[in-house]
Amino acid sequence: MKNLVISNNEVIWSKEHKNILLGEWCLEGIKNQQNLNFEVLKSFWSEEKSTLTNVKFIQNELWDQIINFISVELNNYHKTNFDKKYWEIIVAGWLIVYLPMLFERFGALKLVQERFDTNEITSKFFLFNYEKFIPNNTFHFRSVITLSNNWNHWINSKIIQYLNINFEKVESLDENHNLNSLSIKGQDNLIIKNTRNMENRLSKENNLFDNIKNKIKKLCFQNSKIIIIDCYISKLEKLFIYLISWSFPTKFFTPYYEITKKIDLDFRNKSIEQNQEKDFLNFFKSIFFETVPKSFVEDYVKIKSTHQNSYWPKKPKIILTSIGNIYNDVFNNYCSEKKLFNSKLYVYQHGGTYKVNKYMFGEFMEQRVADTFLTYGWTSGKKTYPFFFSTNKKEKNFKKKKNAKGIIMSASNFYNIPYQLRPIPSNYSQTKKHISNINNLLNSLSKEIIESKIHVNYANFDRNPNLRNLISVQGVKFNNIDQSTITRSINFKLIIETVNSTGFLENLFFNVPFIAIFDKEYCPINTQSQIDYEPLIKNNIVFYDPRKAAAHINKIYNDITYWWENHELQQSRKNFCDKYVRKPKNKYLSWYKLIKEG
Repeated sequence: MKNLVISNNEVIWSKEHKNILLGEWCLEGIKNQQNLNFEVLKSFWSEEKSTLTNVKFIQNELWDQIINFISVELNNYHKTNFDKKYWEIIVAGWLIVYLPMLFERFGALKLVQERFDTNEITSKFFLFNYEKFIPNNTFHFRSVITLSNNWNHWINSKIIQYLNINFEKVESLDENHNLNSLSIKGQDNLIIKNTRNMENRLSKENNLFDNIKNKIKKLCFQNSKIIIIDCYISKLEKLFIYLISWSFPTKFFTPYYEITKKIDLDFRNKSIEQNQEKDFLNFFKSIFFETVPKSFVEDYVKIKSTHQNSYWPKKPKIILTSIGNIYNDVFNNYCSEKKLFNSKLYVYQHGGTYKVNKYMFGEFMEQRVADTFLTYGWTSGKKTYPFFFSTNKKEKNFKKKKNAKGIIMSASNFYNIPYQLRPIPSNYSQTKKHISNINNLLNSLSKEIIESKIHVNYANFDRNPNLRNLISVQGVKFNNIDQSTITRSINFKLIIETVNSTGFLENLFFNVPFIAIFDKEYCPINTQSQIDYEPLIKNNIVFYDPRKAAAHINKIYNDITYWWENHELQQSRKNFCDKYVRKPKNKYLSWYKLIKEG
């Protein structure tokens, strides 16, 4: 008999039988591991060929099937008759995270079922009430629920029951059997803190709008032809866009709505007739009613009323955003309604890895919901519009100080419980590998560099494993992220980037000397874009071996300028920027053409 372990709690381990662990996160906090009999299963996404097949299946088939199902259910609940595009815009920010995560967990347990005979394996799990995990909205789901060890345990237990894998229920939890040991106790989780700040900000902004101010704002802004929310462009560009659109310039805040505490039990307890085939789509349908956010169900009408009674434009010609469609359910509800009256949604690229990553669910979703997707210069498909990288900063903002010394590294406290497949460490094993790569680089640097100054600009989400606790070199200082790495870099001779993200593009764009250490497991580049990275690899900007990167840093450290200003290196940098992070010839003329064409 084998015992299937689905989370990091010793109560659900077996002392008599071999334990089969769904992933390395199940080991976190488990004592005396050397005395335990266990096997850790590979990540569901570990095989490249099957991952590509599954990603295509999710994007090309499953997504539409699920949007059709959700549209029918939400139309029935709200007694409406909106088309599936209306509902897709509303739910996409939630679904693009929820769907791949649920698919990964279902696929992993399906492989367990296929590997072991029915009578050969069993599992133990704790009982949870599903109401504990109903998200308030997309932001709550993405930032809090998905990172909960309890939610992960509950989802896995639901799949086990659905697949008829043998199981034993453990009735209750107590303080000695806490599933949350993947978080560092005694520290305030950065994401929870950000969630509180967001809720407080929305509440405060709502309180500022007394009746008189609200009426004035409505008079000024409800007839605007454009609305810009959460868009990463400069203030001068926003001002210009409003002026050429004959609209009053302003900063549009998201109106506050009070989240309901009650749930609709008739809807939440609804069951779907199951067929004999235990496939993923049927499982998704069976658990949908327990997992869909309140903002699409109980609070949908309230959210609609909130933006309808706000000072947001009634009939905008263009809606412009970078991230509003990702997390803001008030904004998405508004977009769906306005598109019924022919408003156009323009989504402007934010951050790096667009176009180049092998698996980019976010990019897929953003192009699905947008009428036009503005890129930093690249093109792919009918919806993309090759634009430019918007900034009000210049290269001179990042000129090194005369006494600059040492190295500043950009790093983050990545995921332990498997998260959405992304071009960053997205599970426990990848996070451990990321930390190992950083330690291998630091341990290979010269004594001179180590003793000069090593800082890490660190986004700490208080999760284990944590680089801060596992760094193997003495004297490394960790900074918080109140300033970006590139801003702090004026005091350092060199930047080190550890993932393929926004910082990578910014350094190239602003011509700031840096080294990038990538890993093919968590920074996978697609075949079409690999040719564009080859010159960066050849000129020792991008490395896939941390020790080779350290050897190069040791070699150039005393004259980094000579290496960085090499003609061939600079040409490779410029060629890459022309395609992936382009400088505009005249950004205001570009905006003028875009808005007038729209």
